[in-house]
Amino acid sequence: MEDLIEELKTWGAAPEAGIRRVLGDEAFYLKLLKQFAEEKDWEELSGLLDQKKYEQAFITAHRMKGSVVDLELYPIAEALGAVVEDLRGSVSDTLPEDLRQLWKKREEFLALLRKPR
Repeated sequence: MEDLIEELKTWGAAPEAGIRRVLGDEAFYLKLLKQFAEEKDWEELSGLLDQKKYEQAFITAHRMKGSVVDLELYPIAEALGAVVEDLRGSVSDTLPEDLRQLWKKREEFLALLRKPR
């Protein structure tokens, strides 16, 4: 799993800090990464946005941002942060592009997790 840790660092995450956050338990940290990748929040966010339920989408995106910050997945955290700001109050014109960036960062993350080692 050392390869994954190095690839996450190259991608822009801080896995060592995430591992420290879980008291140095690397296996537990990796388990949390996989659980986050499979979270239903991704589907929920997408559905809420499709339904134009922006206030609920804001709450979901904000909750997700907390998780990615805890996992030290900064590329996704930055993208989610932009989406959260787009949804705060009134919907921003930059929401479509920020969503594209968020889904792109998610796919990059998933590709790292799926990569054979």
